Amino acid sequence: MKDTVKIKEIAFNNLIQNKKRTILTITTVSIAVSLMLIVLTYLYSDDQRNKRSVIDEVGESHVQYENITNSQLENIVSNKNIKKYFTTIIPNDIVAKDFL
Repeated sequence: MKDTVKIKEIAFNNLIQNKKRTILTITTVSIAVSLMLIVLTYLYSDDQRNKRSVIDEVGESHVQYENITNSQLENIVSNKNIKKYFTTIIPNDIVAKDFL
């Protein structure tokens, strides 16, 4: 216990004796933390902006159907509630696997 108190006293005395270095260290750490927060805030807001852009472009909700027949596709196309639709065809030689 005595060693711990002695280390605390040495550290405190060192901080008091080297005021310029202490202030410089505190300032440097503060600037580094501030810059990290600025970068993280920018990345978060950029991600949110990209999400809003996709929602504005594609819509809030979307559905993916696989292996539908031509009559099912005609029903989807003729539905008045569906504003946009996209069709893709996966060739037989390409195998689509689940992400699990």
